Amino acid sequence: MNNAQAQRIDKLITLAYTQRQRGSIKRLQTQTGMSHGRIYRRAQSLGLLTDVHKRQPEWTESELEILAKNAHNNPVNIAKLLVDKGFARRTPTAIRLKMNRIELEAGQSRIDAGIYSCHETARCMGVANHVIAKYIERGWLTAKREEYLQNQQWQITEKALRDLLINHTATIDFKKIDKYWLVEILTGGTGAKA
Repeated sequence: MNNAQAQRIDKLITLAYTQRQRGSIKRLQTQTGMSHGRIYRRAQSLGLLTDVHKRQPEWTESELEILAKNAHNNPVNIAKLLVDKGFARRTPTAIRLKMNRIELEAGQSRIDAGIYSCHETARCMGVANHVIAKYIERGWLTAKREEYLQNQQWQITEKALRDLLINHTATIDFKKIDKYWLVEILTGGTGAKA
């Protein structure tokens, strides 16, 4: 390809990327015989792409420690915490992906911190999710609504569970409850685990 042809192709690429019309890249491929990848790389070298994703910096050991200690929080709060501590800005999605990659389970971390979701509470109590939701609606079980993107999830503390078990003993079927979990909730985490 000579210099005149290269300039003509650069003009066509510039025109296609500045006009942003549907199908312009396909037409450009047909006109020039270039692949989509080659056109994209040339547009990138010409400075026509403003939304190119920048590679995030590697995770530091300090960031991973914060992630492990705060895995029970939602990723939005973890992102804010990282920025407050002076680390690189991470998206909630990047945080969730990193937690999955290092097999850090938010659910178990939340439980270790003494916070349960509606589903986890139902599983430990041997009932359906709607039963726990009914306890919350009636005001028997204090819970806080935690929002993360489109998902909304209840956060239930061990103290709230202890209050439910003590104050509404007559309505709860204790035979269904995991006995080790029950001992741990009632003793404040001093119970023996199997």
